[in-house]
Amino acid sequence: MSKRRKKSRPDTRVDEAWVIFRLSTAPIITDRDGDFHCIALMDLASGFLIGMHMVPLGTEDELGAAVDELLKGARSRGLAAPALVMPESALSMTVAEHAATFGMIVGRAADAELAAVLEEPRAAFADRFGGQLQ
Repeated sequence: MSKRRKKSRPDTRVDEAWVIFRLSTAPIITDRDGDFHCIALMDLASGFLIGMHMVPLGTEDELGAAVDELLKGARSRGLAAPALVMPESALSMTVAEHAATFGMIVGRAADAELAAVLEEPRAAFADRFGGQLQ
């Protein structure tokens, strides 16, 4: 029986900060509907996956709509956080602008700082949908 090591989490409390990130580490390729990435919204302290959304590659408008949908969905379930964190490698003005309309402070974190926190959900997504971790 293997023991799971508890991942190191940033020094935050539940609902203090959320992280928005690309859950799929490689594009999801479909014959019929084109190529997508899956983005996710997760509570930084607990690792609770609040929601995820499929976004067509290369469409900033669709990305903005996905961010709005994720944040609205979280708020409609009574969840709220004052801050949103994005990995430096995935900084997007679109994400920042949409989060600001919800009154959130948007920050960035080095990919290395978030690596341990994002590893488990990305691995689970890859296992479930047959993707590869890069």
